[in-house]
Amino acid sequence: MCLIVIFRIQVQSASQENAMISVVSASGSRLYTGKHSLNPGSNMIVIPAGSYPKGLQVVTLQRSGGELKREKILLR
Repeated sequence: MCLIVIFRIQVQSASQENAMISVVSASGSRLYTGKHSLNPGSNMIVIPAGSYPKGLQVVTLQRSGGELKREKILLR
């Protein structure tokens, strides 16, 4: 069974920059990849709805300056 999911990610930025966001399943399947523009201050990024399998998903955000952040999300 798949779920319809929308990821909302809040990102703080000190300056105008770009970020790449990806969602990868525990089996290694890339479910989403997108480039997003960040403005100074608080940014809310909404990843489009999609059918994601239940289980562990890894959301990765990589800023244009090289900073990398990963979060694990468990979908039930």
